[in-house]
Amino acid sequence: KGEGMTPYQGKKRCFGEYKCPRCKRKWMSGNSWANMGQECKKCQITVYPHKQRPLEKPDGLDVSDQSKEHPQELCEKCRTLGFYCRRINVSGLAAADGETRSESGASQLYNLINLKQLQAPHHGVDLPDV
Repeated sequence: KGEGMTPYQGKKRCFGEYKCPRCKRKWMSGNSWANMGQECKKCQITVYPHKQRPLEKPDGLDVSDQSKEHPQELCEKCRTLGFYCRRINVSGLAAADGETRSESGASQLYNLINLKQLQAPHHGVDLPDV
């Protein structure tokens, strides 16, 4: 495992396999991150993945179901960010418009700040101060 809490130490989201040490419950998630755990629904303890692999190389079971709800309240990454973890791009910033189906509050704020910085005085449009 190296220095971190998880086998994978990269910046991208990956596929993880989890097993609760207390109740032995097992689950898989396409929303697994380096050094981030997910809470066991039964025991309410943080469980770190024992296996992680890239999403780009599915071997059958790890094709994530896009229609399945991601329980953000059980995800350490979501709780740390304060928003849905899949809205993060590779650079670690909230995804910009067009990269996700809906914009997060963080990316809206980021876009507003950028627009304010680009705004020329002759446009005559005042944006709220951020």
